[in-house]
Amino acid sequence: MNPEGREKGSPAPYLTFAQAQSFLGLRSRKTLLKHIRTGALRAHKMGGTRWRIHRSELEKFVQGESVPRDFSLHPNFLLADTSS
Repeated sequence: MNPEGREKGSPAPYLTFAQAQSFLGLRSRKTLLKHIRTGALRAHKMGGTRWRIHRSELEKFVQGESVPRDFSLHPNFLLADTSS
C-alpha cells in the first residue's frame, strides 16, 4: 500500500484536468470545463488550486451513464437570465 491508500500499481482514483482531457480524447480544456459546468462531470478541489476528477466519473461519462445534475439553484452556478 502506498500513502494514498491504494495498492501499488493500481491506477490513481483521481486524475488531473490534463489527464482527464487525454482520457476523454478532448483537444480543448474548454470542452472539459463545459462538461463540468453543465454537471455531466464533477471536479473536486484537492487543496490550493489543484482540481481533480474521479476516474469512475470519467468512465461513467464515457459509457453514457452520467446524468446531468441540476445546479440551477447553486450560487456558484447561477447564470445570468438572457430571456429578456
